[in-house]
Amino acid sequence: ITDVMADNREVSASGWMVKEKTWERMQIKTFQNWINSHLRWRGLKVEDLSADLGDGVKLCELLEQISNEKIPHKKKVLGRHQAIDNLQNAVKYVEQFYKQAGIKIFTSAEDIVDANMNAILGMVWVVIHKYTVSHILEAGAAAKEGLLLWCQRNTQGYANVKVENFTTSWKSGTAFLALIHNVDSSLVNFAEVDPENGVANNALAFKLAEEHFDVAPLLDAEDVAESPRPDEKSVITYIASMWESFTKIRRRIKSQKIILKAVQENLENKNARSKYVSKAEAIIDFCNKWQPTLSNPDGIMSSFKGVQEAYMEFDDFVHEDLPTYEAAMMEAETAITSLNRKLAAQKRDLFAPPENVSLETLKAKWSDLQAAKEPYNVKLEELVSKLVSDTFSVFDLDNSNSLSLDELEAGFHSLEMGITRDEIKALLADAGEEEMSPESFGQVLRSMLNVAVTEGNLRKAFESLAADAPGNQLTADQLGFLPASEREFVLSAGLQPATITVQEGTEQVSKDVEGLIIDNAVTKCLHDE
Repeated sequence: ITDVMADNREVSASGWMVKEKTWERMQIKTFQNWINSHLRWRGLKVEDLSADLGDGVKLCELLEQISNEKIPHKKKVLGRHQAIDNLQNAVKYVEQFYKQAGIKIFTSAEDIVDANMNAILGMVWVVIHKYTVSHILEAGAAAKEGLLLWCQRNTQGYANVKVENFTTSWKSGTAFLALIHNVDSSLVNFAEVDPENGVANNALAFKLAEEHFDVAPLLDAEDVAESPRPDEKSVITYIASMWESFTKIRRRIKSQKIILKAVQENLENKNARSKYVSKAEAIIDFCNKWQPTLSNPDGIMSSFKGVQEAYMEFDDFVHEDLPTYEAAMMEAETAITSLNRKLAAQKRDLFAPPENVSLETLKAKWSDLQAAKEPYNVKLEELVSKLVSDTFSVFDLDNSNSLSLDELEAGFHSLEMGITRDEIKALLADAGEEEMSPESFGQVLRSMLNVAVTEGNLRKAFESLAADAPGNQLTADQLGFLPASEREFVLSAGLQPATITVQEGTEQVSKDVEGLIIDNAVTKCLHDE
């Protein structure tokens, strides 16, 4: 900025500026547009830069707008004396910027009121530099150098773009379009940009920047494209406006990402809390369901049916439920540990579950359940052993310490186990015995304790029968193996028209039959006597 005044000359090696002073014409337009981009918020506009700042009103309003400070001035000026009073207040405010930049030649109030264009342009540039350029920082480089580095970084890799300065590097318009494309690639089809069409490229860039990023069109497309060397300060002023807008956009996008991340984290944390609580409640419900049973082994009924029911329930408890909920316990502990580690990393309050579902409560409930399991198991084994011994003694009518076919048939019938004589023969054959020994009987009876009519067992049985029948139905023929009374009982659940596929010779054909819906058959067998 130290050459802020010195650059305002009509000197050119080729002499092209001497008559037209193109730099001054371009600078006047750019600076006037920049001033108006701020004065619009106050309902003011500069039409003639050399004359409209002369009474000091618009200059003071501009400084107030961009600084958010109060600049004393009269809004209705009568004569040169009052104009100079206004301008002195403005100039005095701007002098600090000259000093900060090390500039010893100041613009005076008289320079402005007398329409000294060089002095006016110099002062406006000092203001622009202060409020638009000086605060730019990019990778340690500040102001003009920082802005140039920002341009180079954000246009790197673009075809026909090489930013080396704030003059000739921008004539083709490709650098402006590259900056826009870098922010929003949907706005520019860069592959179709013709570097030879500078006016059109600049016009497009300025239009897009205004419409999509609210960057005031400070430059004229023809001025930039057709000047042998566009005015540096004008180009810097415009690009600094792009930097400010694009930086705000990136900050806003970054803020949105931060907010989105925070919202996502909150949602994930909330779901993790809910998931833990649900899992903990399920574990506690499981413990509360089983604790009374396991804590009262004396409550097991000593009858065959009573022992069978307890034996099967405990077997399911040990081999199915317990492993499932043991895994759930580990998952719950891992979940709350993982969640609190995550919350600590996010600098959030750790999750402290309600006491009724706290990890300590879970561990206490689980410990009590495990402690009650072994005494219950011991008691159940005692009852099973006694049941086997007592039942054998009751069956052994001749006290031969073995059970004949007749004794087994009578005994199983007395227990209402529904085992036929042929099935008993099969059991003896499997044991390799003519009469069943106590050991074999113990194995048979224990195996029978763990067989029950459940919905799952029934459904699997019926589905295996109906494997070839569509519509989840089975036919009366598929129940032919049942005794007549039992077949009629099952079929009373209600037959419906059905179509099955059967093999006839080498072909599969469809056949209409009366079919039984498996759901109905299962319900019938479970709930009807």
